[in-house]
Amino acid sequence: MAYKEVTALYRNQRDDIIKLHVGEQVIETTDNHPFWVEGKGWVFADELQVGDKLQKANGINLTIDKVEFIKLDEKVTVYNFTVADFHTYYVTDLGIWVHNTDGCLRPEAKYLGSGKHGVNWKEGPATAKMSINGRAPTPQGQWSKADLEYAATKASTLEKGQAAWFDLPPGSTSVVHMPDGTTVPATKMWLRNNGTGTFHGYPAP
Repeated sequence: MAYKEVTALYRNQRDDIIKLHVGEQVIETTDNHPFWVEGKGWVFADELQVGDKLQKANGINLTIDKVEFIKLDEKVTVYNFTVADFHTYYVTDLGIWVHNTDGCLRPEAKYLGSGKHGVNWKEGPATAKMSINGRAPTPQGQWSKADLEYAATKASTLEKGQAAWFDLPPGSTSVVHMPDGTTVPATKMWLRNNGTGTFHGYPAP
């Protein structure tokens, strides 16, 4: 453990927070902040459960007694930051180990533009209807900007070269173009850590 310089500070507006009750202290966080849980590894705040054990800077574990999902009447400013050399740090007076949400991994550049699965991909519906090399047409997912940010935090929990399926959060705005011409909401996503600071993936029905 070492002191490191804060290299960037991020501000966002949210109308929902999560309160984690640990002993006599309450930790306020947002759903996409990963916490280190004994026996599970990095777990996002909205997936934490009563009984999960969070790790302190001194190695001692603290048990979550209660998890509250709070809907606010108006939006508040929430913060995230990065520190030099590391993507993890300790927060609160208790020194709880957490992971930042700055998108440690970046989406492949095409996803931010008009490339395949990209936010401005015009050919998505047509591509879904195409038969490639004699294979049946396949659904084609298209990212939204908000879901790309969420995907970055999930992909950052994968080892280099590792791939996995994840559920998309409620309110996801990514879509999937189907071979029959319809467009349906995406409910999950496949992600791979490319090992180069970027991730590959697509949303799926």
